[in-house]
Amino acid sequence: MNEVLVQLIQYIVSYVGVAVLIFLVLNFLTKGFIGTYLRVKGSKGRRCLTIVHSATDIYYRAGIWKENFYIFKDRSKDEKNLPIADVEFKTFVKYTLGVPCIECDEVGNKLINTDFNIVQMVNVDPARLNSLIMRIKNRPVEMGSKEVIIWGIRLITLAVVFICLIKLVGIEKLLTTLKNVSGNI
Repeated sequence: MNEVLVQLIQYIVSYVGVAVLIFLVLNFLTKGFIGTYLRVKGSKGRRCLTIVHSATDIYYRAGIWKENFYIFKDRSKDEKNLPIADVEFKTFVKYTLGVPCIECDEVGNKLINTDFNIVQMVNVDPARLNSLIMRIKNRPVEMGSKEVIIWGIRLITLAVVFICLIKLVGIEKLLTTLKNVSGNI
């Protein structure tokens, strides 16, 4: 009976470990969305999912409403307070996957209203735009001073390893010669 319980506990631990590993990998691949989403979903309406638009990418945080202010923390753990009136509340809050969702700008403490009916592109030449995008993607990247230093360290390390190998071959020949001279074959 004791062996059965040990096997049962081992199965439980292994399945829980695999489940936790899958959750961590998915959370990493979605840039923290799953963990934040579960935190907001588990708060039962007290929190709101915040989609923060930074200069380089989009990330997700959980925020809370307090006295006509929406409060959330950005990546640097600084607390951001966005004033919002009750009248504007319905225009900015969207419901995504069953949770309230707000889009914010990281830099200017501004709420973003994504009404895509208003956005219109005027005087845009698609061929020229595609050409510009391809030029931006294919432009050469300059090496910084840190990369030059790292490549120098790599070359020096390779040279030291090569010299050590040459010395080891020389030592092996010396030991073979000493062994032959001493008469121990």
